Amino acid sequence: MRGFVYKGCLDEAKIREWVRQLMGDSPVFHIVEDLDDYRPGIGVPDDLKRKGRLFGAEGEIRYERAGEVFECLMLTEQELGHTHIPMVPVPGDWEVEDAQHILIPVSTPHVNPLFREYPHQAGSVSVRFYRDRGMAVFTRMRRFEP
Repeated sequence: MRGFVYKGCLDEAKIREWVRQLMGDSPVFHIVEDLDDYRPGIGVPDDLKRKGRLFGAEGEIRYERAGEVFECLMLTEQELGHTHIPMVPVPGDWEVEDAQHILIPVSTPHVNPLFREYPHQAGSVSVRFYRDRGMAVFTRMRRFEP
């Protein structure tokens, strides 16, 4: 399967628009990645914070605040083509491979996360590896699985 990687700077409204356009009615998940607030969740958070990712079956967008906008990296299996979301392709011959990762239970003694449970009490996460000329470069999250 072919993948597409894009980068660009978006404001919060454009990020939310991208989620609506790409995900449609599909479930959306998020991970807030601030140092003092790392947590997974369901849906688009009210406050995008400083850094995080939004993902679902159709794609993932990683964002990090840079002043008034967010620097973004988008991973999807759909070519953007001509849209009004200002993203440029990241060069590469992107091939995609499905995988499943087992999640470490949050109650494990050596694990001390800032959250109490995974969304849907997930035991694994469905991902896709993005490879360029055979080398895995990105892992795109798709959904939490029971």
